[in-house]
Amino acid sequence: MKRILCVIVSTCLMLSLSGVHAQSSARKAPKLIVDTMTTELGEIYSGQVKHFSFTIKNGGNDTLKIFSLKPSCGCTTVKAAKPFLLPGQTDNAAIDFNTGGMRGRVVKNITIESNDSRVPHRTISFISTVLSDFEILRYGPSVFLGNHTIGEPIKETLTLKNVAKYPIKVSGITSPTANLSVTAEKKTVGQSDSTHIRVNVTPDREGMITYELDMKTNSKNMPSFPIKVMVIGVKQKS
Repeated sequence: MKRILCVIVSTCLMLSLSGVHAQSSARKAPKLIVDTMTTELGEIYSGQVKHFSFTIKNGGNDTLKIFSLKPSCGCTTVKAAKPFLLPGQTDNAAIDFNTGGMRGRVVKNITIESNDSRVPHRTISFISTVLSDFEILRYGPSVFLGNHTIGEPIKETLTLKNVAKYPIKVSGITSPTANLSVTAEKKTVGQSDSTHIRVNVTPDREGMITYELDMKTNSKNMPSFPIKVMVIGVKQKS
């Protein structure tokens, strides 16, 4: 009888220890914590690059693995120094946000992929109000010229309105390629007045082509006013 009782007690003890171990193993997990889900960047002038960061922390009791940090568009780059964090460790993710070609209220996102099984994908947002000295009438921040046959020149005149609260002097404009020539009126543009830029572009290949123009001014806020010109090159119909 004593022998049977010992066997029963031993069995119960082993089952109890096994259950405790299983519960302990089940509770062991990483936990992704970020210091903010939404960052307000305030007012930024178009063309400027905003540098900021957010903090990632492992609030769990197992190793947190950061698989990727994915921005919502190519205007943003993000980098974390550590690919994994031990329990209690933190790291800063550095962000560069390029506002070139933007205007108005802008909301961008970054998605964090990790081995946190509760929330394997976590998205944080950052918000800004992008200001500009000029408004490109009829087009907005970017100039899209549509579909055009490869090798055939396109001529377009852009009207830029001064939306700043002060007069601005235009000193010139540069083009990144010989396929696009541009001429700007070199003059002082008063508040609410306009100036014109004449653009000649010849598509040299199929698909979307993007040109980045750079207009120089005496503005302290935007000494370099970027203009993005886009066109889709198509083959000539036979």
